[in-house]
Amino acid sequence: MRRILLWLALVGFLVVLVTRFAELERIVSVVRSAHIAYILLGALLQLAFVANQAAFYASVSRALGRPLSVRVLLLPAAAYNFAVIAVPSGNVSGAMLMSAAAVRAGLDSVEAALMNVIYYIFDYGAFLLMLGVGLVYLHVFHDLQTAELVASAILLAGVLLALALLAAAVVWPERACALLDRLCSPIVRRLRRFRRLEGIPENWAAAVAQSLRAAALALRRYPTRMVVPAVHALLVEGITVLTLYIVFLAFGQTVSFGVLMAGYAMGMLFMIVSVTPQGIGFVEGAMVLVFSSLGVEREVAAVVALVYRGLTLWLPFVLGFVAFRRVMVADGTDAAAS
Repeated sequence: MRRILLWLALVGFLVVLVTRFAELERIVSVVRSAHIAYILLGALLQLAFVANQAAFYASVSRALGRPLSVRVLLLPAAAYNFAVIAVPSGNVSGAMLMSAAAVRAGLDSVEAALMNVIYYIFDYGAFLLMLGVGLVYLHVFHDLQTAELVASAILLAGVLLALALLAAAVVWPERACALLDRLCSPIVRRLRRFRRLEGIPENWAAAVAQSLRAAALALRRYPTRMVVPAVHALLVEGITVLTLYIVFLAFGQTVSFGVLMAGYAMGMLFMIVSVTPQGIGFVEGAMVLVFSSLGVEREVAAVVALVYRGLTLWLPFVLGFVAFRRVMVADGTDAAAS
């Protein structure tokens, strides 16, 4: 089975490279005219991004009282950047990869899923702060577009709903878990009727509720444990914003903090809500549109957007493919040993 997964991963890797070859070729040709020292610095920042992502997950596991080491999560965190592009389900595939790593390290499947939920709450919460800065700047110095407001509202509603559920579990753990059990149990019973979903245990909803209750009580007892995940979530945004600024410097351009944040926020927003993997095509277009509307020359904006995506999307994608293969091989070795 793992051999099949490795071949599928290779096929996915080649398909992405072939279908996006023209874009990759443009990125390579553009990079030749940049200051290479800045490009190398931007590439090093992507390694720091992966390390921070692993530390982010590890800090969430510690907050839940089931600590995992950064070293255990580092390779899956790198592979995550391949899975979210090559596998159709996108971020769900990345989350499943991290969950599998957590399960191998000793967590049960419910705890691993809860770890991912809290990770994404912090991740999107930190981005909302950046998005707020960008929206304020656009409101003051440029007219906000309807599409920008609608996309922002969708993201905000999702994050607020998740935060409300988590807050309810912390304040009223028994009530929240009982409600979750009542809502999910009928769904699980219906899913079990399908032959392919027979593996779902009948008490799955109760297990999720109990795990959520235990995590909520731990968070209520040790609220300071949430500080470190919050710092890592902000570092996720800080590293990517710094990378974007370095790309501007690589082409001899400087922009104000407000312009930088507006372009970054709109690009990342459309990455989240777009229909393509990691917003391919939408992010670049949104960034060029916003930057050029705020006074950056369109040619410069296009070049910066292409190279920025080359550093933050395609470089991690290639490294992630290597990491994904190692994760699959290591997983197979562990299974054989057991």
